[in-house]
Amino acid sequence: MLTSNAIVRNHFLGVFAYESGTVVEGDGNLIEATLPQESDQLFGMGLGVDAGARATLSNSAIVGNRAAGVLVLDADSQVSATSVLIEGTVADAAGEYGVGVACLAGATLTLTSSVVADNHVAAVMVTGAEALVSGSWIFGVPDGRFASTETSQTFEGVGDGVLALHGATVTVADSRIQGCLRAGLLFHDSGGSVSGTTSTENGYGLFLSGSAAPTLADDNVLVSNGEDGPVTGELPIPDAP
Repeated sequence: MLTSNAIVRNHFLGVFAYESGTVVEGDGNLIEATLPQESDQLFGMGLGVDAGARATLSNSAIVGNRAAGVLVLDADSQVSATSVLIEGTVADAAGEYGVGVACLAGATLTLTSSVVADNHVAAVMVTGAEALVSGSWIFGVPDGRFASTETSQTFEGVGDGVLALHGATVTVADSRIQGCLRAGLLFHDSGGSVSGTTSTENGYGLFLSGSAAPTLADDNVLVSNGEDGPVTGELPIPDAP
């Protein structure tokens, strides 16, 4: 159990849980300003969970890390975060990404009563994975950039709140998503549900693309966006950070 620690300015990853059977539990911790590894300037994430490991965090802050504040990937990997602040993730050495939370490749994320603020490209990115975001406040995703491996193009002006991609299942409930440059909610070929959620002061309140889409409850509020939506079409989609 990690309790009341300050884990600051380390290299590679602030906290790393790897392989099935590894369980990290933390309460009241600060994970801040993780730096990339010196050899190639890659990584710099605050919390990394991979290959079936699990992490549970509460009452903690993950602040000012690189590329992604939290990265959880691979089947059976799980992160559960309650009353956690994930803030101010900065771009990697190439000037790309700066995602608050990235949940990828079959992993599972549960984010409850948390704040995800002032990150880049996306506050919460879920790609081919499963996530539940409930009772949380997501705000302030300004101009970010990424290079697409599919098209070899670099895209700028990307800032999404909850970004569900490539067969993800994302449930958003009783949350507020505000001040995202591009879309508050963007589902691309992904399902799940959105209920009791306000999306406001974003470029798009809700943007849908591809063949799959979430179930939308009647109690959502899409208001004061550039276009409230749901809007359908195509937008550049980022890879993993």
